[in-house]
Amino acid sequence: MPLDNTETIAAIATPPGTGGIGIIRISGPASIGIACRLFHRKGIAGPAASHDLLSHRLTLGHICDPASGEILDEVLVVAMRSPRSFTGEDVVEIQAHGGPWLLRSILALVLDQGARLAEPGEFTRRAFLSGRMDLTQAEGMMDLIEARTSAARKMGSALLRGELGMEVSRLREALLELATRMAAEIDFPDDVGDLVDEGQVLQDLQEYYLPELRRLIRMGENGVRLREGLRIVIAGLPNAGKSSVMNRLLAMDRSIVTDIPGTTRDLVEEPLNLAGLPFVLTDTAGIRDSSDPIERMGVERAMESIRSADCVLLVMDARRGADREICLLEETIRSSPYLLVMNKKDLVDDCDAIALPSSWKPAARVSLSARSGEGMDALRKALTDLAGFSEVQHAALPNLRHRAAFERAAEALERVRAGMLSGHFWDLLSVDLHTAIQALGNVLGENADPDLLDRIFSGFCIGK
Repeated sequence: MPLDNTETIAAIATPPGTGGIGIIRISGPASIGIACRLFHRKGIAGPAASHDLLSHRLTLGHICDPASGEILDEVLVVAMRSPRSFTGEDVVEIQAHGGPWLLRSILALVLDQGARLAEPGEFTRRAFLSGRMDLTQAEGMMDLIEARTSAARKMGSALLRGELGMEVSRLREALLELATRMAAEIDFPDDVGDLVDEGQVLQDLQEYYLPELRRLIRMGENGVRLREGLRIVIAGLPNAGKSSVMNRLLAMDRSIVTDIPGTTRDLVEEPLNLAGLPFVLTDTAGIRDSSDPIERMGVERAMESIRSADCVLLVMDARRGADREICLLEETIRSSPYLLVMNKKDLVDDCDAIALPSSWKPAARVSLSARSGEGMDALRKALTDLAGFSEVQHAALPNLRHRAAFERAAEALERVRAGMLSGHFWDLLSVDLHTAIQALGNVLGENADPDLLDRIFSGFCIGK
């Protein structure tokens, strides 16, 4: 992506398709001049002058083709002069009617006047490069745009507000201060004396720096789940009611339900929003020995899916109780967190009284009837409780990139701590200290590699 901010860029900033309003965004040194050559104020003949476009004020008028004089549309134009704009540059937004052909026609006039078409994420990249936001905020904007649940929206909003960036900045600044004092002791020992209290540094490492990084790493695990959804695999013996349970959770007939064992052969996957939290449900083939090669493939895929699941819903037919087959299946999944779903409670006298082996350790046990829907609310609550998002769903949660950087910083500080306990000299310890500082700086985007920026911003839409 070009990084030459002497260029003026433009793009349609609203989603594709027909709408009531469409916006063309222009950013760069020539943006106001380009807008003035195309914009005629309402009731005033001729192109607008620069002073006609007051910063952050909407002005009514028309977009006209400078070559033919043709009026393309009645529009509202707003100029946002540097540095009080999203990108930190002069920005103009033209609010036109939202027809695709009309917006493309206005954009073509803007490009004819000297702007070039923006690349994906280039407006946000310019905002980052101009210091209007750090890299975590830019990534938060992407999370906000792509949010599919209320929890994901709140997480993106918290990142965009800079909450994670401020935490990381405080941690990094404290380490920088320590590194500065350490460097002074190394370079000027006779002049500065003892600037670093080893006991205090060890205490800070053990009670503040390392615990804080471990907390951020744990939050990163929740961040991945909130972005991608908690993977829930529904498993059980044939005809236990797995597909019926899935259809009830989704409130739609997504999986085929019959009385014939082995109906589900392949994985059936669907997103689910529960209480604003994201889940990904996977229905699987009933697990049993079979001579049918296609059914065997389905069982193999089911087992692979179980091994990669965040949680398994072990669905059992309450009429059968804890028989030998379901006990064998429970043994294969117990290494993963699982919820026990006792289905078909409408067909037994007391589902909750059914005895289970003492070796079974489900996270929760729910009795329900997928046929009638009785007990489904209890299952939904058990799922949201298991997700464990209640304390973090309003937080600015790290993503995978942040989490990897926090892990590098924690490993470096662990080496500093071990080195201090072993009596190593400051000049050796300072190398690992600077590694930790650099890792935290990478989270914020300081000295970011251009290839990294390309990967991050290329995921944005063109007008953002």
